[in-house]
Amino acid sequence: MLGLGLSLGKSSFVGGGGVSFDSDYQAILDYASGEGHTAPNAAQQTAQNALVASLKGGANVWDELDGLYVFANNGSEAFALINWKNLTSAAEADAVSSIAWASDNGFTGDGSADYIDTNFVPSASSPVTKFQVDSASVGIYTAQLINNANNSRHYPISFNESSYRIRWLNQWNGANRLGVSSAGLANPNPPSSAAGLQGMMKSSGGKNAGLDSSGSIVHERSAGSAAALATNNLWFLRYSGNYSDANIKLGFVGGKFTSTQWGEFVTAVDTYVATLSP
Repeated sequence: MLGLGLSLGKSSFVGGGGVSFDSDYQAILDYASGEGHTAPNAAQQTAQNALVASLKGGANVWDELDGLYVFANNGSEAFALINWKNLTSAAEADAVSSIAWASDNGFTGDGSADYIDTNFVPSASSPVTKFQVDSASVGIYTAQLINNANNSRHYPISFNESSYRIRWLNQWNGANRLGVSSAGLANPNPPSSAAGLQGMMKSSGGKNAGLDSSGSIVHERSAGSAAALATNNLWFLRYSGNYSDANIKLGFVGGKFTSTQWGEFVTAVDTYVATLSP
């Protein structure tokens, strides 16, 4: 690695040649090396390190995540499938049915068979620590609109259970759920149809909301307390026999966000995506 001149305080890692990375990002690179996954080039490592440092700073978005998957990178598909919050081979996602991956662009579904299986199960007691019945979030960065005009993109996220799909439309729709009991999450509102980082959130007090690409938490709606967590894997780009043809550059799963945290999350990811050259 080249000397990059970063200074990140107590959380930095300084190796040979003056390299300075946040300790959590350095752990990601070390894990990738150990698994034989080709890492991004030096310039992108700088951008990814800045992403991690941003998420750990401010309101500490990093601490609210159980899963973070940076699909868009210029290293390799294998690097794209690493869960940055759980550096084990069992926690890596699987690319199913030869889904297309492109450098700096991430994964793109075919609308018929391709999807990402994260192998993340909300009901698992460990290492799931943030995704809970009344504090949950899940989302993606998509470069395309997901709305009722794009039927093949209706199901970008699901937990492989009929009650736990997320179907995003332009308007309120009862098919939007998070990965907790359907009784506790019936009829939440979706985020807007704009491209970017977006998702759904379940918060305490029986409320759910859309996580909008503008950086705002929108359409908060009461839905009652949840009773149980989903017991199946989190999928991106598939629900049951429905598949999405959307492009996704990043995915996440974790606990609820404050408005400040969500705004910082969007800003950090937008900044990283702006460095990509697909």
